Amino acid sequence: MKKWMLSSFLLMSITILGACGSDGGTASESESKEEDVFTEEDIEKAEEMIEFLETKMEEFESTANTSIENGDIKVGDNDRLIEEVQNLGQEIVVQPFLDKYPNSMISRNESENIIPITIETDSSESCALGNCTYEEIKVLELNYDFKDHQEYHSDIFGITQLMVENIETVSKISEEREETEIRFVKTEGNDLVITSIPHLQVQTLYLDEYDQEFESIKTSVPESEVEAEQAEYKEEVEETLSKFPELQ
Repeated sequence: MKKWMLSSFLLMSITILGACGSDGGTASESESKEEDVFTEEDIEKAEEMIEFLETKMEEFESTANTSIENGDIKVGDNDRLIEEVQNLGQEIVVQPFLDKYPNSMISRNESENIIPITIETDSSESCALGNCTYEEIKVLELNYDFKDHQEYHSDIFGITQLMVENIETVSKISEEREETEIRFVKTEGNDLVITSIPHLQVQTLYLDEYDQEFESIKTSVPESEVEAEQAEYKEEVEETLSKFPELQ
């Protein structure tokens, strides 16, 4: 009788411990999966992408200004100069970058399918009244350190974003400094997509801001309208997300 009771007790103990171990493993795997969306290899690749972009931006600035000096890009018509400089930027920066890192940037304007470059214009004349002639272009100087990064996971949209913070841009004309960030998302095919960067006017994603806006609806409209308003807002964000490949 005692032996039967002892065996039963041991069996129950093993069952309980096994169940606890199973639950703990599931939670751990879930947390690990969320934490490991971006691997160390992804961080290294993200930094490599920005280094390559920086190299192409400097090449673009040099080539554009040489073309202006040589008269290949004519001064006098500022709008035409900007258009020709931007076209050159697609050839020197955007297309080679996409060739090296396919699907790594999404255009804001699907019909034109171009990704404008952030540039500054300079002139020997005073531009205070806005009627100077552009004679030179400059790209932003970028100071960055990928050690300062974090992941943000949106439970609402089921996507994780890598945010590289404390990025500093420096104007080569005014020397003005601004703090900003660079953001990435990761596709189901494990490709990285830039979703915010000072150099380029890409299609942006700000998952933390989308979540905050979604939650703020609870206190900004009558309770009876919350569900409908949140559904409408979620649909708007998902329309933007539809421009991207399937994301993790």
